[in-house]
Amino acid sequence: MPERSWKRLSTGHGGKAERLYGWTLLPWLEREGWEHALLVRRSLEPEYAFYFNYARKEKSTLKMLVAVAGWR
Repeated sequence: MPERSWKRLSTGHGGKAERLYGWTLLPWLEREGWEHALLVRRSLEPEYAFYFNYARKEKSTLKMLVAVAGWR
């Protein structure tokens, strides 16, 4: 994925520091009013990624989805 597609956002403060990651949102399907997308989080150092698959009925921003992912 191109570097410009990643946004650096925080999911809040952890035990030692702010939990800052790179995030991108990849919509792939819309069916019966539901938008299905892949929310991808990658670490800054060393690089690894986590993927969140979800479906949403209403439009959500990347910032809103990152906040929800931080609640887990």
